[in-house]
Amino acid sequence: MKIRQSAVAVALAVLSGYALADGVDGTWVANVDSPMGAIEVQFILAANGPALTGTVAAGGMQIGSITEGKIDGNDVAFKLPVMGFDGGPGFTIAYEGTVNGDELKLVSTFEGGPTGEPMVTEITAKRMN
Repeated sequence: MKIRQSAVAVALAVLSGYALADGVDGTWVANVDSPMGAIEVQFILAANGPALTGTVAAGGMQIGSITEGKIDGNDVAFKLPVMGFDGGPGFTIAYEGTVNGDELKLVSTFEGGPTGEPMVTEITAKRMN
């Protein structure tokens, strides 16, 4: 009987972790200030247990697919490799944040800022669906 209760407790613990992670699924939209002015960014995210997958689009154009996506409770982290423009070198933007209901708060870090210092940006996205 104790083995059965332990198995049920473990299953519930695992499923409750997935339930939190599933809260990230959907399309998230944020307006982000850029050197070219404000731009709408869409994060289309999906949870698969502790893994996070998805794509990022800006200004109506897909930028790329996320890599190294992780979910830990309401915390998320992922990277966005971006191809270089006009044959230039590519770069990667790292994101870390927290899901709280229909709000996704992220901090993005771009290591190749114009001054050589990392550019850190706080982003608040709202769930669209």
